[in-house]
Amino acid sequence: MHPMLRSSPSRVEDTVLSNARPSLIRRFSLLLFTISVLFITLLFGMTYVAQEQMESISLRYWLDTEAHMYEQQYRRFGEQGQQPNPYQFDIYWSRSGTPLWLSSYVEPGHYEHQLGPEDKHFKVSPAPSGEGLYYLVFKDDADDFLDDYETRLHALSFTLALLISVLLTGLMFYLYRQFTTPLKKVVDKVALLAPNQPTLVADAHYRELYNIEQALLEGQKQIQQYLAREQDFTRFAAHEIRTPLMTLQGSSELLEHLHQADTSPMASKALARIKGASEDIDQLIKTFLLLGQASLTPDHYQSVDVNARVSYQLSQLEPLRHAQAIRVDLEQQASPTVQAPPSFVDVLLKNVLKNAFDYADSQVQVVIGHDELRVINDVDHDAHHERRGFGYGLIIIERICEQLGWRYHINEWVDNQQQRQFSAAINFGNAPYPDTSPDPLESTHP
Repeated sequence: MHPMLRSSPSRVEDTVLSNARPSLIRRFSLLLFTISVLFITLLFGMTYVAQEQMESISLRYWLDTEAHMYEQQYRRFGEQGQQPNPYQFDIYWSRSGTPLWLSSYVEPGHYEHQLGPEDKHFKVSPAPSGEGLYYLVFKDDADDFLDDYETRLHALSFTLALLISVLLTGLMFYLYRQFTTPLKKVVDKVALLAPNQPTLVADAHYRELYNIEQALLEGQKQIQQYLAREQDFTRFAAHEIRTPLMTLQGSSELLEHLHQADTSPMASKALARIKGASEDIDQLIKTFLLLGQASLTPDHYQSVDVNARVSYQLSQLEPLRHAQAIRVDLEQQASPTVQAPPSFVDVLLKNVLKNAFDYADSQVQVVIGHDELRVINDVDHDAHHERRGFGYGLIIIERICEQLGWRYHINEWVDNQQQRQFSAAINFGNAPYPDTSPDPLESTHP
């Protein structure tokens, strides 16, 4: 199977994806606010309904008391019995005629009727004489005796409701602070996981958050230990490799002087391979040392002609091209120049081009654009059955692109002739790659 280069998301994409996720603190704040509004609304609504019911209960109780006294007086003294308080009530009997607005009330019960500007409260009961109904009605404004009491009750009730609302709001704010403040501290400590930050301290008050901080602390320690091991290995390896490298370089120079006495093709080929291997090792050492640094200084950057470096790498791969009978189409649409360490560019180009040569069936197309390099090859179906090299590996490609802020994109598809095609593209800028399929190789055929 053709190896697939995988593209790691940039920090900008990670930030966008993180911001697209819902915020727990914001969700919790919205939940508390919604609960507070619902509770306060319910509290004021219940207060208002309770006040209205208390007024209605008071008036009905007075009507029931007066009606009960009137019925008792009638049963004892008949028509001579005491009437309801004439200063507060009017009484009507259905047998002797009632006002027109009362004629529609023919069932016993308590009623309220809006008569012009006056709100009339009254009670309908069977007449104690057994003939028809009688109506006990509050006189004009007689049922307003509770207005002052109602005003004070309204003021007291709403004051209590407002006080409870303020206390509830304070409680919700307290809960919000108790929940979000420790959580924000944990979130802020995530930024301390970077290798250049001091070791974070697990000091959360709550057990669950403390466990999270402990996990972050352990992760930070492991990262620091891993980076320390990686840096030590890179430094020690570079130091140890430089010694035999100097020996190889010195020996190659000596052989070059001795080569004048031996002009056989085999000696020339061996000498060229020794010099090439020495240059490759030196280039790898420089690349590894630079990749081990957190950031590059301006003196590491140089102007690198992409066309020239691609042509050089293709010339180095010329023996492999002849051995595998691969046709190379080089299309230089532009002459881009990038600012980068030259060793980075050489290692990157060598890896991508050698990968294309190793897995190509018959042809490789190299397209150099204004800000990108694209390498397209048809895929040898039998490539996965053979042992093939893969340049310096995926990790080197990823680290170089990450260090330089470049992006690479891969695509694999089947063309119209059922031939598998593979493309690897490197963008020298920070713009994201569009998700489009590259043109098939058939369009480049002569």
